[in-house]
Amino acid sequence: MKTIKKIVIAAMLITIANPSIAGEITRNVQLVEVASHAFPGEKSFGVLTNATSGLCTGVSQWIVFNEEKFASLESYNQSFSLALTALTTGQNVRIHNYTDNSCDGADFISISR
Repeated sequence: MKTIKKIVIAAMLITIANPSIAGEITRNVQLVEVASHAFPGEKSFGVLTNATSGLCTGVSQWIVFNEEKFASLESYNQSFSLALTALTTGQNVRIHNYTDNSCDGADFISISR
């Protein structure tokens, strides 16, 4: 019983101490392009940012939102709508991937001034 308890505590400490497991891909950047399909035949959309540092940067580094990662089609469509709004208005976005830090699996976007 003590061994299991130690393993659980160690696993919790590793998870809490390592925020790089999943989270913020980019913050305070503007979108320069939004594509309705990130990859042919997949239900996804992609965004290209003007980020020059951090995760998912580079001349052609797309951030992909896969429909399957969202709780519903409505929340997926809402994220696409937010991306289009950010592109149109030039406002900054924050993008998260709650599974890992991959640029091919974002599942959250917010707009800010």
